[in-house]
Amino acid sequence: MRAEPVSAVSAVTPAAISWMGRSMRWRMLLIAFLAQNLSFGLAFAAFGTLVPMMQATLGIGRTYAVTGLSLMSLSMGLLAPFAGRWLKRFGIRRIMLLGVGIGASGYGMAALAQSGAALLLAYAVLIGPALCLSGVIPASALATGWFDKGKGRALGVVNMPAMTVLAPPMVAWFVEGHGLPATFLMLGALQLALLPLLATIVEPPRQVVVGPEVASADMTSREILRDRGFIILALGIGLLTMAGVGIVTHLVPLAIDRGLSLQQGALLLSAFGIAAIFGAMASGWLVDRSGGRIALTLLALGWTVPWLLLLFAGASLPLLLIAAGAIGFFSGGINPLLTATMGQWLGAGNFGPAMGLCYFVKIPFLFAAAPFDGLLREVSGSYDSAILLHIVGFALVAVLMLALGRR
Repeated sequence: MRAEPVSAVSAVTPAAISWMGRSMRWRMLLIAFLAQNLSFGLAFAAFGTLVPMMQATLGIGRTYAVTGLSLMSLSMGLLAPFAGRWLKRFGIRRIMLLGVGIGASGYGMAALAQSGAALLLAYAVLIGPALCLSGVIPASALATGWFDKGKGRALGVVNMPAMTVLAPPMVAWFVEGHGLPATFLMLGALQLALLPLLATIVEPPRQVVVGPEVASADMTSREILRDRGFIILALGIGLLTMAGVGIVTHLVPLAIDRGLSLQQGALLLSAFGIAAIFGAMASGWLVDRSGGRIALTLLALGWTVPWLLLLFAGASLPLLLIAAGAIGFFSGGINPLLTATMGQWLGAGNFGPAMGLCYFVKIPFLFAAAPFDGLLREVSGSYDSAILLHIVGFALVAVLMLALGRR
């Protein structure tokens, strides 16, 4: 009797299938990490270092220059509610490919800009929307969709701000040697380098969920916006994000104001980024164990200490390095805690739409962050008043989180 051939499918053991699943999860996590850093992370990390050269090259003031970050944040927030829905309709791979393509075009437009208005237009109509389509929302959706357990830690990996470490010294060196237009072309080339990698994205095998599984029906946008927990979370994250955007934008100019060089200012931003990497991982570990509300309360309270140190550090480079590092550590936890808490509170099916709406609610905070701090500096002559107001905001976030109670 002739033996039947063994099919290729039956020859694959359960252990092999499990190994392939683990390999795929980690590959998708790596892609999400790179996409997040080379799109969203790079744009924000490079901006503060570019501000002095924008002023010198285009002949504009500091408040005018930092408005580019606000416009970028504004357009990102306006598109976010649609992006959250598009992920379900078109898939993560297509949306992210579209995003990096638009981003490369935006940096090309910025390289050709001959005026401040043209530069602001590039950030508003191309770079901002690109970050929305290739950054936090789709990257988090890709990572968490492939992980059954440890979703907080997966989000910590995705949101590790490696570019905050690498970009400031790299951009400072490049822009001083090659000028502003060439630097924008270099940033655009980094976007294009992502395309082959993003083309290999495999869609998650199930709906996105972050944190413990939540049994909940799909909510309309109106229902999400009326949810008390969503409102408090979005407002609290808005205040924290406002401070985070402000410090990333103004840390280098603050250092220069206090007598440090551009390279020393970039070093502070690198210290911020290195610490933020560890902060992102720590926040993922914490939210997996204590839940989002407690983790956010601890973050808000803990952040007040290094901001106070920043206030009194003067021109001391060692003290400023300590302050920048500690601020970065807590800053690294903002996005992981937001995404994890959103999934815990509203459930799997509502994650993408809720994240998009959250970025929409944050528009005033994102838009005001950089020019608000810059205006206070120009009016008062220092950043002290802006620092104090952010500290008050941290205390308010902690009160809101504690008042919300368990969910």
